[in-house]
Amino acid sequence: MAEPSKPSAPAHRMPLLQPYFLELGFFMEIFDYDNILLLPRKCRVESRSECDTRVELGGRSFRIPVVPANMKTVVDERICTWLAQNGYFYVMHRFDLDNVQFVKKMHSQNCFASISLGVKPADYATVERFVAEGITPEYITKDAEKRLDAIAAADDLGAGFTLAMQDLEIRGAGEILGEGQSGEMMQVGFSLYTEMLKQAVRDLKKGRVPDLDAPLGVTTDIKLHSPALLPDGYCPDIHERLVLYKRLATCETEQQINAVHEELVDRFGLPEQPVKTLLESHRLRLAAKELGIAAIDATAEAATFTFGKGHSIDPAEIILLMQTNKNYRLAGQDKLRVSAVMEDVETRIQTVKAVLKKLQGK
Repeated sequence: MAEPSKPSAPAHRMPLLQPYFLELGFFMEIFDYDNILLLPRKCRVESRSECDTRVELGGRSFRIPVVPANMKTVVDERICTWLAQNGYFYVMHRFDLDNVQFVKKMHSQNCFASISLGVKPADYATVERFVAEGITPEYITKDAEKRLDAIAAADDLGAGFTLAMQDLEIRGAGEILGEGQSGEMMQVGFSLYTEMLKQAVRDLKKGRVPDLDAPLGVTTDIKLHSPALLPDGYCPDIHERLVLYKRLATCETEQQINAVHEELVDRFGLPEQPVKTLLESHRLRLAAKELGIAAIDATAEAATFTFGKGHSIDPAEIILLMQTNKNYRLAGQDKLRVSAVMEDVETRIQTVKAVLKKLQGK
């Protein structure tokens, strides 16, 4: 007797239902390099003499754009001297070495000096020695060059604090609770860095692994197709409205939203419908965020839920909803469409809340 064939799902449902199907034993077609042809770009020359591999760096021309690793087991003073004298670039290692004396020795032989420095106290002392003796190596690591400029410029009252802040910008805040220092804080700015750190700590407190690849500050997009704002007649001060908008946008719990709601009633009176819609939009945002929903679009005819990457919704729940209610159906690879008559915004809000509870398995 032939083995019965396994049922298949439409292609547009596969990404959402993939974990469920794999658990049941379904198979997916995959591709590897046997299915892909890579065509390299190439050029033809008559002689190697036609190829110019020279590269210019810092006003000097070097024979090839290759540099040996600045490791103690790879380069030493003898090798660096030979490279400098024969038109090759190098970077001297920083281990068990007096960088100041090395630079002096290279200059005495009419060779350029290229050194690397780290972030340990001894490296800071080396930078201060360079400044004190007026010695400048031709090539130095980027961060060390910044420290040299900062020390040379900070010669007035309060220079210590200025140097500390500039050093924080150069090497990043790193591990606040550990000895290691890492990170590139100034690549994103201090404010954004602190917000990233805050979000990571918040995820860890909730028992979640922080998603370092996820964009920061991206939240669920709620569209109810109805005004959701603080009207001029309700809150006349534009600055105050902006402050309230920001407070609502940064609310992380429903209790915080309720606190803003109570403050609005206390200061401006009972909220009008646009204000109620604004508050409910943020409540929906929090509920949808917990499920990993990226967007909700509720119109008079239907509500569409767009699932984000790494959502926490059980695909079996979606299958069960579609089997028991014909108003539920998939609309694309990552969207669930719920058909319903929702003429007013209050009905849309209640319908979206009901769907979210069902997706939570409640």
